[in-house]
Amino acid sequence: MTEINKSPRRLEARHYLGTPPIRIAVGQGDTQKDFYIHEGLICARSEFFKNALSGKWAESANQVVTLQDDDPETLFMYQQLIYTDDLQLEGITEKASVYVALSKTYVIADKLLDTSSKKIILKGILKLCRNKAYGTQELPSAESLTIIYEGTSDNDEIRSALAKVYAYEGVKTTMDSIFQADSPPMEFFYDLSRYLWDDFNRSRRGLFETNKKIDHTTANLEKVAVSLEDRELELVKTVSALHSTRAELVSKDSFIRKVEAKLGFWAHKYGFDTRANMELHSRDVEQWLDQIRSFSGFPKYQGGK
Repeated sequence: MTEINKSPRRLEARHYLGTPPIRIAVGQGDTQKDFYIHEGLICARSEFFKNALSGKWAESANQVVTLQDDDPETLFMYQQLIYTDDLQLEGITEKASVYVALSKTYVIADKLLDTSSKKIILKGILKLCRNKAYGTQELPSAESLTIIYEGTSDNDEIRSALAKVYAYEGVKTTMDSIFQADSPPMEFFYDLSRYLWDDFNRSRRGLFETNKKIDHTTANLEKVAVSLEDRELELVKTVSALHSTRAELVSKDSFIRKVEAKLGFWAHKYGFDTRANMELHSRDVEQWLDQIRSFSGFPKYQGGK
């Protein structure tokens, strides 16, 4: 893996290539190595070097900045970072080793008061926490956490960021892994417990809101159920009314047949076709008596005969 984070160039080369290179002696004894970084670049990124390269140092004959307590390999990564604004991790194949290298680079950037580089490294670490470029999701190990907590101040942004990652995204296997080797510093567990508590409260609030929604939905369903019962009752009443209407129609139909039979009897008795000369409709039953009495061909009512 050669690049895990890219950022826009913050300083164009033309702004620093014309400045002299600064010699930086890193480490001590046989492991000491010299690095050269353009003064215009390192002073623009690092407040430490900006202050170191001023005053008496600028007037001295031996213009060397010594970092005897630091690791040459880490300074080499830092050198690549400030020149490219990319995190170069040549030859590192294990994710845990990548975290260790990035943690060391972050600490040296913090020591050199390089805020821009710290932001790039933190962004790269968090991106690595959330991807599976190495097969599985793996968070920084106890070794990486120890490097970070021993090399940064209490209020450094990376501490809270890593504690949040463990609290919000860590699984049981991830949590178990940080106890298998040397345990991280107690300060990490303090930060972790704080964000675990926040996560618990957030989950509890989410559960409370979910229960409220469930109660609201249940109440609505109960209202719908009552409404359906009312509609069912209305339908029962409607069906009952239809049955009553049907019974009335059957009764009227029976009455009509009886009247028709009676009229046929009278027509046969008096020798005329009543139905041919008089129209009777079931919807005008109430008017039949008047129609029959006014029909000119029908014998007048005589004394109840």
